[in-house]
Amino acid sequence: MDFEKSGRIDNFTLYSVNPKNLSKETKMGCSIIGGTLNYGYETDLKVAGIVRIINAKKDLCESEKLVRIYYEPTLDGKTQKICLGTFYYTAELHYENGMYSG
Repeated sequence: MDFEKSGRIDNFTLYSVNPKNLSKETKMGCSIIGGTLNYGYETDLKVAGIVRIINAKKDLCESEKLVRIYYEPTLDGKTQKICLGTFYYTAELHYENGMYSG
């Protein structure tokens, strides 16, 4: 299948969420380049994982916000927004080539 001709694109987007108002979210300017999410119904942490990002703001390490991850597939020009979850996080960023990533 030729994905370019079919118009199919998969995208993931990060939003920061204030823990005092879970309905208010702000799109983060960073880009997701990889990662994993693990779901385990018989574990203490139902969902855990790692998300690798680039072009992050330095204050991501210092903020007290949550991160919400959306999967946004596009097929034939129509995009669907699917929330994968809202998570507590620990940022481990490093400065490389003029941007923070981690």
